[in-house]
Amino acid sequence: WLESVYDSLDWEAIITAGALDADDVDDSVTELTYGESDLDFFLRVVDTALGAAGGDANGFCDLGGGKGQLALAAARAEPERLGGRCVSLELVPELHRIGAAAMVAAALSRTEAVRGDIYDLDTLSACVGGARVAYCYSSLLESTDGVHVERLSAALAASRLPQKSVVATINRKLCAEDGWREAAAPLRGPTPEESGEGVAYFWRPD
Repeated sequence: WLESVYDSLDWEAIITAGALDADDVDDSVTELTYGESDLDFFLRVVDTALGAAGGDANGFCDLGGGKGQLALAAARAEPERLGGRCVSLELVPELHRIGAAAMVAAALSRTEAVRGDIYDLDTLSACVGGARVAYCYSSLLESTDGVHVERLSAALAASRLPQKSVVATINRKLCAEDGWREAAAPLRGPTPEESGEGVAYFWRPD
């Protein structure tokens, strides 16, 4: 299903229609990273996160959502447990436009592609405020120790993520000093953009 959605897009028209100009580039962005999630592993991660989550929130947010595939997959796979807004938050304009077009093509009304920076607190809060599960392929995000994503950890801790919701991060951890505790045992699975297996970690605000 997901492949057919993206095959239906007019890729050239999407890219051409949104040709960048100088005002569309954020000069503060010095390095962009990209990671590809294995779909089966991703759905296992979502299932585990949902099993560990509580509260009334029923949305989903993919932080650094690229072309929007995972927000669509989550919405399609979990129509009841994720019956709320399923968001793809992406900074890169071209990827955001593809995600937005895919969500129109998929005709899943509760999915949304948002263009913005995961470290902008207002944008982040607006996207995760109703999320039962937030997901981030965090392998390649900035880290001072190669183990934790300190900047993302602090941003999420300051955001309006619901108290009993769960954040899943891939290959790098959130920080206990920001009030995060493990919500479920780590889960191993393939990460196509990297060698070997990846590890999903699950976090809940303390």
